[in-house]
This record gives sequence, C-alpha cells and structure tokens, in this order.
Amino acid sequence: LQFTKLLSEPGEIPIDGNGENMFVWAYGPDRRYSRLSQHTSMGSSETDLSLSKVPDSTDRPFKATESISYKGLWKAHGILAVIAWGVLVPTAISVSLLRDLYPSNFPWFKVHVALNGLSSIIMIVVFAIALTSYDTTGRNHFDGTHEKIGLVIFVFVLFQVMGGVFRAHAPKPASAIADTVHDNENVVNEESDEEFTDEGKKVEKSLQRMIWEVMHKGMGVLLLVLGLYEVQSGIA
Repeated sequence: LQFTKLLSEPGEIPIDGNGENMFVWAYGPDRRYSRLSQHTSMGSSETDLSLSKVPDSTDRPFKATESISYKGLWKAHGILAVIAWGVLVPTAISVSLLRDLYPSNFPWFKVHVALNGLSSIIMIVVFAIALTSYDTTGRNHFDGTHEKIGLVIFVFVLFQVMGGVFRAHAPKPASAIADTVHDNENVVNEESDEEFTDEGKKVEKSLQRMIWEVMHKGMGVLLLVLGLYEVQSGIA
C-alpha cells in the first residue's frame, strides 16, 4: 500500500519533515469479511523523516513499537463504566430517594455513601484505562465528544465526592447541646441529617445546608444523565 500525504493540511496534525513523528496504525480483520468490525491489530510507530531513508535500510530510522491489542483494556473500560453508571449510581440515588419507605433502623445513608464511593473509585480506574490506552498509541486524549464529556464527568465526580465529605450539616437542637446527659430528650437521625426536638418539631436547616442539598442533588442528576449518555455513546 502506497500513498502520498502532505506534511501540513488544514484541520490535521502537521508532520515534521525534519524530525521524528509518531504514527498510529491499525489493520484487519481479513478483507474476506464484509461486515464492519474492530481492527484485529493496532499499534504505533516512530519515524525520523530527516534521515530520508526507507524503513528497511541499514540504519533503520523506523522504530516500531510492539503490536499490542487494546481490545481487552477498552472492554474493561466499558464494563466498569456500565457497572458504575448503570448499576451503582442509580441504586445509590434510589436508596436516598426512597429512604422514607425503609424501617427506621435501615442504614440507608451508609449504603448511599458506600455505593457512591465504590462508583467513584471505579470511575478513576475507567479514566486511567482511557488515558493509558491513548498515551500508548500516541493519540490525543480529548479530541472527541465522548472523551471531552468523560473528562467533565471525572472532574464533576471529584467535586461531588469532596462536597459529600465536607457537606454542611444541619444544626443540632439547642436542648441537645445544653444537655449532654439525657440523650432521650431529642431524637437525632444522624444519617439523614434531620433532627427533631422532643416536641417533634423539625429543626430548620441552615442556608448553607439548603444550598448544599440543591447543588448535591442537582450534580447527582447531571452526573447520572452524562454517565448514561457516555455508556450509550461508548457502546454505539
């Protein structure tokens, strides 16, 4: 296969005619198969065009990296993303939304935190797999829409986790602060951050707490929508 390529073209990465260049290559499957499918072999190669020699010359300026199939890495990337955004995150949100239906001793808050924490760890792994694969093949990281949204999701997830850790708590009832001996004077639900006096009156939340709740819930819904979109676009 022979072809001619201009060193500099609008909208494309320029080729350095006086130095080294990284080229990404892929081929297969067998041309006897007419259906579209993923390449069976792929990799990258580094060529020094300043030497003006063919790859099979004595000095061999053409340095080819080992041919590695990244199908396994991308499969793991996709499977983990589906687990995070298709199972863990929706379940974590559902556990919080339906907390009024559970028995009073059900630790919904701990389940919510555990599921979100696990999904966040998985997202870090998913992001790392993508970066590693792109670095190895010499491709730009965030050229496509899928890649850009993935970066946004990664940053938002970090903010969501930090916001959850350093959230503004609801103030405790005055009687609970004044009396540290008789805990039965106030019923405190630490997991939901909702507290009641012994008369059953709900303590009003602080402005910081209300702002945090709106941002936390809004960010959670946004992340779920973006995550499901990424899963769909990745499969497609």
